[in-house]
Amino acid sequence: MSFDIGQAPPKGIMHIRNHSGMEWQFRWGDGTDPFPAGSQLYLLVGPEDAPERWDFEILGARATLIVTVAELTSIADRAPFYLMWKQAAAAEPVALGMGRVRRWKAS
Repeated sequence: MSFDIGQAPPKGIMHIRNHSGMEWQFRWGDGTDPFPAGSQLYLLVGPEDAPERWDFEILGARATLIVTVAELTSIADRAPFYLMWKQAAAAEPVALGMGRVRRWKAS
């Protein structure tokens, strides 16, 4: 038996298109029970020494993030991002995912 302690969260790519905003939605569990009261879901995007924080709006079992075109213009290609979750305001954050931004140009 082997254990991978301290393994990094799953990696991915956040696709950003010029002239277009972005919307993400997540649901808690099977979608019937609400997120725990006081929990936070957010993205940290940009340079690791000064990332932007984009908070999801949590309503019941659904968390929604809407990012406008204006907010996306300052994010550079290949900038890091982290999807973070905190069970309560005083809890330690947990990285659910991480990766790099890929900017696409509209044709």
